Amino acid sequence: MKRRKQAEKGNGLTVCILLLALAFSFSTRICYLKTGSMAPAYPAGSVIVISPFLGPREGDVCAYRHNGMTVIHRVVGTDGTGYIFKGDANNTADPYTVTEDEIEGRMIIGLPSLF
Repeated sequence: MKRRKQAEKGNGLTVCILLLALAFSFSTRICYLKTGSMAPAYPAGSVIVISPFLGPREGDVCAYRHNGMTVIHRVVGTDGTGYIFKGDANNTADPYTVTEDEIEGRMIIGLPSLF
């Protein structure tokens, strides 16, 4: 049992190193999810890689800036002035429209709860 836990930690470390290499190689960004708003697909503790070169489409998980914080939620629609986002675990959409300028990128890799 102890060897299995050590192997799992080693695998997690390997994945983290590969993600860092990817981030530095392709101008991507690694984000750590602090809350459970994207559960069950991406619970708190998940790691995702964001590409700034890919624009959002309905159904995509994206990162955007709001009040100085990065928010990671799913695009659920548009309203003519911007995008409407919602966390998968939330009952309602985010209470504001997100403009193209506020979007940091779209998820290209998602790793649920590595640690």
